[in-house]
Amino acid sequence: MAAVSLVIPQKALIRASLSRDRARELPLAAGIDLPRGAVVELAAPAGLGRMTQLALASCAAAQAEARAFSHDGDCRWCGWVDPSGSLYAPAVAEAGVDLERLLLVRPDAEDIAKIAVRMAASRVFAVLVIDRTGVPGARVTDTRIRWDIAVRRLALAIDNSDTTVVLLSEMEQARATPLPVAMRIELTRPSADRLSLRVVKDRRGIEGGARIVALST
Repeated sequence: MAAVSLVIPQKALIRASLSRDRARELPLAAGIDLPRGAVVELAAPAGLGRMTQLALASCAAAQAEARAFSHDGDCRWCGWVDPSGSLYAPAVAEAGVDLERLLLVRPDAEDIAKIAVRMAASRVFAVLVIDRTGVPGARVTDTRIRWDIAVRRLALAIDNSDTTVVLLSEMEQARATPLPVAMRIELTRPSADRLSLRVVKDRRGIEGGARIVALST
């Protein structure tokens, strides 16, 4: 296994520090806002690609906000941990994410949690997405990665920061082994042109009725 060294530009560290007094929530979709300084889990049935689309939307929203606050139009970094190699660059660009401000890391499956915590601890990223769908250590019957411990370490790493960690999970694994996340949102597709988002856990005590989103073709 090759060693992974994360070198964060000093300019990015300064921008991250200046941004921490902004709004404490990040818009997602259908009136649902993601808390900052917290770990959020998006869970969907296997094969529902719209979960990735929503995660990309959160990255685009964070970068757009950063541009609005920046004097020179620059934007914040986002991070994406993608051990399965499934993220598709054209889809990232189409979602409005600045590819020059997206750090994509593809670690070995057994190192995903360790590297994600290191990235979160840098506090450089406005949004850090961790895709554990299809990762052997994330499966219900596999205990090589203790995701409950990993989530707690992630939460400690970003506490009192403006980073939002978005954990992508399959519905089966999310329900079989609930994680100590601040917020969990379940996605289903009731019809070909509709996506249902239901907040099933929110540490702020907000009730989570289903929100229906019209899908673009």
